[in-house]
Amino acid sequence: MKKLFTIILAVFTVSQLNAQIAAWNLYGKVGSEPTATPTVVAPNVIVSDLSRGIGLTAQTGGNTFASTLIPPNTQPYADMNAAIVAQAYYEFTITPKPGVAVNLSAINRFILRIQPNVASAYVWRYGKVGDADANFVNIGSPVILADIGFDFAANGGNIQPLIDLSGISDLQNISEAVIFRLYAWGGAVATSGSGSFRIGQSPSASPQEALSIDGTTVSLTEWNLNGIVGTTVNPPAIAQPTRVNPNIEVSALSRGDGVTAQNAGNAYSSAFPINADKAAAVAADSYYEFTITPKGNALINLSALNVILRVQVDAPKTYIWRYSKDNGNTFQDIGSPYTLTTTNFSFTDNNGIQQPSVDLSGITDMQQFNNPVIFRLYAWGGSSASSNNSFRIGASVTTTRDALTIRGEVVQMNTLPVVLSSFTAKKENNSVKLNWLTQSEQNNSHFQVLRSSDGNTPVVIGTVSGNGNSTSLHNYSFIDSDPLVGDNYYQLRQVDYDGKSTESSIVHINTGFNKTSLNISKLSENDIQLSVYAARAGKGKIQVVSIDGRKVYESSMDFQQGNNQIQIPVNANGMYIASFITAYENISTKFLK
Repeated sequence: MKKLFTIILAVFTVSQLNAQIAAWNLYGKVGSEPTATPTVVAPNVIVSDLSRGIGLTAQTGGNTFASTLIPPNTQPYADMNAAIVAQAYYEFTITPKPGVAVNLSAINRFILRIQPNVASAYVWRYGKVGDADANFVNIGSPVILADIGFDFAANGGNIQPLIDLSGISDLQNISEAVIFRLYAWGGAVATSGSGSFRIGQSPSASPQEALSIDGTTVSLTEWNLNGIVGTTVNPPAIAQPTRVNPNIEVSALSRGDGVTAQNAGNAYSSAFPINADKAAAVAADSYYEFTITPKGNALINLSALNVILRVQVDAPKTYIWRYSKDNGNTFQDIGSPYTLTTTNFSFTDNNGIQQPSVDLSGITDMQQFNNPVIFRLYAWGGSSASSNNSFRIGASVTTTRDALTIRGEVVQMNTLPVVLSSFTAKKENNSVKLNWLTQSEQNNSHFQVLRSSDGNTPVVIGTVSGNGNSTSLHNYSFIDSDPLVGDNYYQLRQVDYDGKSTESSIVHINTGFNKTSLNISKLSENDIQLSVYAARAGKGKIQVVSIDGRKVYESSMDFQQGNNQIQIPVNANGMYIASFITAYENISTKFLK
């Protein structure tokens, strides 16, 4: 039986520093290789080899990726459209890994070697997998080589102007593959096929990239604290994450009981007590905390934690990150304690200092995990508990300067249509109230409420509409106004718009009633189920008559004490009366079919 998985709140993060997403150093290449593998690939993306369209022919050229641009014994490509039709391009693809978003900022380094009369212009274009060549989009206007003073005689190639990608909305927050193509055209004369069009050179192994793409990966979660101010009397108690990957839940950043909230602009600030060492800080609950929990059946790998700290001169100067996988019962150190000194830190910088990245990739507990991970930042070694003792996460002086980030990737995305956080049953007078909470919903049409007396033969007793597609919390409730006497087993069946269904775990409640009762449930178009709770074992009779007195069903049988289930055929629609008759009592109930 499929299950809906119960979840807890959690958190994730990613660095926003611009860095190389992909780069190609072509040193050592002969130029005519079929493809060129990237020499730099960011951890959270997949980058294809550099390759050629069918309109280019491989050519030798040391430390480059080279091609003949002009077809043998034909005229040069007259314009961009001719080059597009001929598929005369270089190409590569950038694909974010599952659960990762990428912001591309620039084609930052780009070296071209074009021989005289081969081409007079070029342009970069982008598109998605499956797009026709003509549907690709130009990145800016074509570059006219004469306008930029291109040196056609330079064997080492020409470094081209930076190409800004940051203003192209299609290249921001991307989560699927993007294809880049470089076209050139406009040669002056036809040749015998020797016109060279090369990416490169790379004159040395490092760091001479012939082609480099810059950007940022936004993998799981981030806290940008820009705009958090609070007041001296009422500083912020918690700080919510500003970005959360849809495959996880993220708790707010909070404080341990041993630290006192402080006011500080664009930061999450506290006064820490004077603790001599780590053991004292742990005992005093001197920490910041957040929790990361994958949704449903998602699997997560964590790679790094990055934090900006603002620490005043009398505040704690030694800190360590710790984590727990057992709901906070035990914690493990992440690496060794780090001590701030005047050599590696400025205690007067109000904007805070970016700390060394904390490597999480080697911690087994943080690879392919599905259960909550609690993170805590402990600090100790301060000299004053009353002045110049602020220990802050932040500051986020801009909306792009994240104070706390965790990098990682979603190894397996959550595939459950509904993430159920809780499902409970509670007795209220003579009824049972069911409550459930969803963390997210995908294609959710409705819930069917199921009930049985034994946990094995459930029937539908009600329906509650769902919320379609949602990443917000939603509370649901259903009242069973006529529960079974004794044991009641409830279950939810979540139904998609396409008819697919998934069933939750079962919750049990005993109503505590001890009187004989009779309940009706519909099994199918032609059958009903009678649930009889007998206060004592013995012989009895079940009788069903129509509202006009016509007998539809009658049967005598032995009943056990407790719940008894009887399936009865009832074909025609209408109002009926069902009766349970024994030597000592006679109870009846009406039902409509």
